Amino acid sequence: MVAPLSAQETEGKKSGVLLRFTSFGLKEKKMEAVIASGEKLSEPFFIRGNGFSKVVQLPSSGRKVILGTPVIDPTEGESAISAITQFTLPEEGKRFLVILI
Repeated sequence: MVAPLSAQETEGKKSGVLLRFTSFGLKEKKMEAVIASGEKLSEPFFIRGNGFSKVVQLPSSGRKVILGTPVIDPTEGESAISAITQFTLPEEGKRFLVILI
C-alpha cells in the first residue's frame, strides 16, 4: 500500500520524491534496507516493525522502485541490492508512506 505523506511528516529540507516505510509484519524489530530507482541506490536505512523509517529520497526521477537489502557486489566491491519487492509510485504526489504487510 502506498499513501501520500503530509509535508509535516518529512524531515529536513529534502526535495524530490520522498518515502517513509513501515511494517507490521517484520519478525525482527528492524531491517536494514535500500531502494533502487533506475541505476541508483539510496543510502541504507532501517524499516522498523510498528514504527516508521527515516525519510528516504528516491535516488532518481523514475517512479519504479525496488526495495531490498544492501549487499556488496563481490566482483566489484560496490554496493548492490538483494530485491525483496518492487512497485510503481503514482504519477501524482511527491511524498509517500509505504506500508509493508
